[in-house]
Amino acid sequence: MVGRLGGDEFAVLLTETPAEGCGEVVARLQRELRAAPAPAMPVATSSIDAITFDNDPPDLNEAIR
Repeated sequence: MVGRLGGDEFAVLLTETPAEGCGEVVARLQRELRAAPAPAMPVATSSIDAITFDNDPPDLNEAIR
């Protein structure tokens, strides 16, 4: 699930991905964001943080917090 938090901030919830697979997903996102869509287009830069939960948070707002 992908959602825009505001401005240029997005959240990606990987509800079916174990913590061990998170790094692979982040690496793929970074590769895809670096790939320019066309020669005249600038390359996007990104900053990505990853968080895992031992237990499900009570709701989405708490997970984002």
